[in-house]
Amino acid sequence: MHRLFLTVAALFAAIGLSVAGVFAAEAAQPSATDDGRFNSNCPRQNAFTTEPVCMVPFPRLIAEPERFDEKYILVVGFLANWHGVPELFSGLESFKASLPLENIYVGDIPPEISASLDQGTWVVVVGKFDAKYAGQTLSIGAIWHPLNISPTRKDMHPTPPRLPPFVKPHSPTAVSPNFK
Repeated sequence: MHRLFLTVAALFAAIGLSVAGVFAAEAAQPSATDDGRFNSNCPRQNAFTTEPVCMVPFPRLIAEPERFDEKYILVVGFLANWHGVPELFSGLESFKASLPLENIYVGDIPPEISASLDQGTWVVVVGKFDAKYAGQTLSIGAIWHPLNISPTRKDMHPTPPRLPPFVKPHSPTAVSPNFK
């Protein structure tokens, strides 16, 4: 067994690695990620600000709002009037459940978006996040003055349509004779 250990150690030494170096490489964390994982910086900039913008998944924002306080974020969600207040939810189900602390207040809604808030719409919001805001609807935070609110295509096709067997994409009439 001792001989095997020495052989492996010699092999590592021959290729310039140490056992500690291998484990350190596994434990290394990135210094920048698009969504701020590992408490890293968000390197992305966009057309709306010269500040870094984190593309934050809604569940992460719900779980750790204080982590994104006073940072610019990009988040996708279902925007709707909730008790007369424009709130962003992770999805339609979250909106229907009306659970507190699963929503973000969004201010300064453009007229073309606010016209659809009674039925709700899927949007992408870019702005500075305020995790200290709770508001009358018990939000996890607010984006007071969004830099951009854009509708997404998610509300048109929340899930892609399932094709029946033997249907060729881009050819709706090409169906197998066995398909009825």
